[in-house]
Amino acid sequence: MPGAALVLAALARVGVDGPMPPICDALVNGTLGAAPICLVNRTRVLQGDSRFALAGGVRLAQGVALGCEPALCALEFACASGDIELEAGSMLRGGNVTLVADALIVAPSASVSASALGLDDSPDDYYGDRHVQGAGYGGVGGSCLAFNAGGASYGDATAPAAFGSGRHVSAPFKRRESVRGGGVVAVFARSAVQLDGALVADGEAAVGTALGGGSGGTVIVRLSLIHI
Repeated sequence: MPGAALVLAALARVGVDGPMPPICDALVNGTLGAAPICLVNRTRVLQGDSRFALAGGVRLAQGVALGCEPALCALEFACASGDIELEAGSMLRGGNVTLVADALIVAPSASVSASALGLDDSPDDYYGDRHVQGAGYGGVGGSCLAFNAGGASYGDATAPAAFGSGRHVSAPFKRRESVRGGGVVAVFARSAVQLDGALVADGEAAVGTALGGGSGGTVIVRLSLIHI
């Protein structure tokens, strides 16, 4: 799969060297002579863009959350061999999540999420010329009455890769001063994806009549086989 190979090569150049990457709480044996698996068994919030190139796979233990901040941050795992596995109730969360592995396995109630981590200061064309209508992206955003058109559609329909749109306002009387669009989740699986949980990049909900909702971002998956 050319796309996965290109992403893997790019991540390897900025990856973490050494036998025990700092993201791992332990290295456990892989099966059939595969490289060790990086086990993440405690919740972490990483500051800024975080990129990891690993010889083996990655496993998030049950109920563990691994994310980055602030919004739009990159969280990237490139596994030269092995799988990325999220056990039940676990979560990977970032503004721009990229996963490269043999397979991605997402257990029930687990998720890979970029929801509400996209743009909050979008051009008027994407959000609309007022604060009350919905943002656009893959389609036109919802309108508020006939004279408040929703945000315009944008991006590439054949190769989506954009953040969802939102809006930031400074009026002190607003209950919340911004809504964000969704971020980006990109999965490159050399074999299969087993999805019993969720891959999501939702926009943030509207705030009453003060701010319209942000638009969803991008979820793109390239693979050979999917199990749902």
